Amino acid sequence: MICLKVTVPTSGVVVNSFPDDFTVPKQESQKNKKSRYFRKNTSFGILEFLLIEEERVANSNKVFNAFVVAIETALEKSISHNLEKAREMADDYLHNIIKIHGNQKSIVERCVFGAEGQESYTDFVSVVKENVQRNPDMFAEDICALSKEIRLVDYHIGGYNLLRDASSRVTITDNHNLKKFLLGLSHLFFEFFRKNNVVVSLHDISESFLCSFEYETFNIAMHSFLENTVKYSKPYSRIIVYTRTESGELIFQMESVRIEKDEIIKIFERGVFGRCVPEDLRGSGIGMYQLKKALDRSRISVTVSPDHSQSSEVNGVRYTKNTFSFRFPKYSN
Repeated sequence: MICLKVTVPTSGVVVNSFPDDFTVPKQESQKNKKSRYFRKNTSFGILEFLLIEEERVANSNKVFNAFVVAIETALEKSISHNLEKAREMADDYLHNIIKIHGNQKSIVERCVFGAEGQESYTDFVSVVKENVQRNPDMFAEDICALSKEIRLVDYHIGGYNLLRDASSRVTITDNHNLKKFLLGLSHLFFEFFRKNNVVVSLHDISESFLCSFEYETFNIAMHSFLENTVKYSKPYSRIIVYTRTESGELIFQMESVRIEKDEIIKIFERGVFGRCVPEDLRGSGIGMYQLKKALDRSRISVTVSPDHSQSSEVNGVRYTKNTFSFRFPKYSN
C-alpha cells in the first residue's frame, strides 16, 4: 500500500491517505522490514510518503528515489495550477465584493447626506428621520436597492465557500414557498432581462408549491442559473417558468444559446463551455458547475433538454429551445 500526504502552506493538508493510527516519526526518513516513511520539503509544501509492504519500491533506493521524483514532479504541476486557479477565483470574488461594497456605501451616504456632523448620535438619528419623512419615496427606493446589494454579497460569499468546500454540514429545511423565493431573487435580474428585451413569466409557478432545500446553497444555484440565463438568452424572446406539482419539478423553457446533445452533461463540469457559446460571452466556466454542486447538497436533480427542431440564428449566434428541469426530492402542494 502506498500512502501520500501533502501539506500546502496556504491551504493546509490537501491530500492525506495515511492510516488513522499512523504516528508520524520525528526524523524525515524511517525504514523497517514492512514499511518505509519519507518526508520532504518541496516548492509547493511538505510531501510525505508511507509505503507498507511494498518491497519492490521500498527496498531499492534507486527505485524509491525515482518514484519520489516522479510523484513530486506531477504534484508540483498540478498543485501550482490549482493554486493559481484558487488565487484567480479569490481575486474575482474580492473584486465583486469590493464593487458591491462601493454600491452599498453610495446608497447609505445618499440616505444620510447632510445629517452627519451632529453633536450626538441622537441628533444624527433625528436628522435622518426628518429626511425620511421629507423624501419617503427616495428612501424606499434606496432601501430596496440596499436589499439587492446585500443579497449579492450573500451570493458571492456563499459561492466562494461552496467552491472551497468550506461548509461540509448540510442544513435542509422544509416548506419553502418556491414562488416567493424566485420572485425575491429574480428582482436582481429583471433590469438585465429588460435591456435584452427578454420577458420572464413566473405566473405559472404554483402559489402553494412548497419544497425542501438548503436555503443558502439553493440561492447560489438559482442565482448562478439566472446569471447564465441573462447571458445566453436570445434577445426579444420569452422565458416561461412553471411547476409540475405532481412530479415536484420547476421548469424553465427558453430560447437560448444552442446546447448540443453531447453537452447536456458536460456543461456542468468546471471550465466547460458549449461549442456554440461565442467568445465574448465566455466567463470562467464556473456558473453551471457551481449550480450543480449547490443543488447536490439539497439532492435536487437538474436535467437539460434541447429541442433542435426549434432553432434560429441572430448575429451569428445559434439559438434553440432549451428546457431546464429542477426536480425536488421533497415537496408538497
